[in-house]
Amino acid sequence: MSEKKSARDDERISFRAKLRFEADNSDIIITGETKNVSMSGAFLETIQPLTGLNDGDEGVVFVEMNKSGKIFDVSFHCVIARLKPGVGIAFNFESEEEYEYEEEEDE
Repeated sequence: MSEKKSARDDERISFRAKLRFEADNSDIIITGETKNVSMSGAFLETIQPLTGLNDGDEGVVFVEMNKSGKIFDVSFHCVIARLKPGVGIAFNFESEEEYEYEEEEDE
């Protein structure tokens, strides 16, 4: 039986960008920046209060990108892995492959 890798297990890539998290089940929006990302997650640095959020909550992370002077967002569905009040939020990105794998395990 294989163990699921966490975002902490993946190699981090230096990447400075503005991030915005929008919670799926509330109107909570948290903004900030990241210093690095991995293939499975990111850490959003913010001093905003994290009230109303919990580990395991789902939402969407929007990454602000700039190409040829045009700004656009790239989004990823994610799950909150860790909350660090006054510091930020660690996210694990989700993929369709993970959903299919989890469904097969439940059967």
